[in-house]
Amino acid sequence: MIRQRHARPHPRADRDKDDRNEGAWFVPKRYGYGATPVRWQGWALVAAYVAAMLGIGISGLPIAALVVLIVAATAAFILVTIHKTQGGWRWRWGGRE
Repeated sequence: MIRQRHARPHPRADRDKDDRNEGAWFVPKRYGYGATPVRWQGWALVAAYVAAMLGIGISGLPIAALVVLIVAATAAFILVTIHKTQGGWRWRWGGRE
């Protein structure tokens, strides 16, 4: 009788997966879109965004300038968050992944 060996995953397979998520500052929410900070860098980004919004709000700039600054800061915040979220952003229905 021939003895069959079980296929093992390549030893680098798990390490490569960990390397991709090593720099993740956020984890995705279980339902819908969005992410939650899990590292200090994520919390620092959220604090910086809140501080920027407060600073823009009390700056006394004209409405047009306020809108441009808010849109630019929000777009930058969302792009960094998407890039630094483990597994990326997509709609989630609450299942385990």
